[in-house]
Amino acid sequence: MRIIGNDTSIPRQTVKVASGTVTSGSPVIVNSDGTVSSVATSSVSQSNGSELELINDGNNGVTQHKIVYNPHHKVCLAVYRKYDGYLYGCRVSVTNGTTLSKGTEHVLYAGHQVRGNTVNLIYDAYSKCWILGWTKETSSHDYRYVRAIKYNEAANDIFVNTGIFNYNTDSSHMYKIVSNNAGYIVSVYEKTTNGHGYAQACGINPDGSFSGAGTAVTFHGYNPTEGITLAYEPNCD
Repeated sequence: MRIIGNDTSIPRQTVKVASGTVTSGSPVIVNSDGTVSSVATSSVSQSNGSELELINDGNNGVTQHKIVYNPHHKVCLAVYRKYDGYLYGCRVSVTNGTTLSKGTEHVLYAGHQVRGNTVNLIYDAYSKCWILGWTKETSSHDYRYVRAIKYNEAANDIFVNTGIFNYNTDSSHMYKIVSNNAGYIVSVYEKTTNGHGYAQACGINPDGSFSGAGTAVTFHGYNPTEGITLAYEPNCD
């Protein structure tokens, strides 16, 4: 920066007095009294944290792995689809910044088998729950479900007996879910009868129960793909 009237051959500088010894080339800070002091530096070693075996299911096949952090309780939930087609999960905690531990494995839903590539897991700040989404797999119709999963601090474990919701009876394949963190969960899906893409909201209450679905809106007229990305934009809600 130059000031009009300055000699342009002289760099803009300010003169400060050192407080203590300042080594040539070392970083400094300006103190409140106008002096400067050297900035102390330190080195920090880096290392990997502990490794944790999350699932040991032999060669039976585990797919649809998801893991999401709950910032309110500072705990992760790991979800996976096992060989029997049902959804399982357990809590994963971090201690001392590097040590992992896992809780008891729970069946998150065993009322029906889950269609592959339709499992979603998010965190909802309104209910402070994880929200698990999936598609029921049947021989004739597929239905979209969501379930709220709480964390029980006293038991240091997930609490599975929370709300479960079937969006509607339209045969459909769930692609993504998202929360507005203010009482609504939105699902985007493909209706199998016409191949069109739809979006639909359902309400969620602070206790993790669901309060009904809104009107489905078409967002794509022909065969949406599983590469859909869904995000909440808070400025326009």
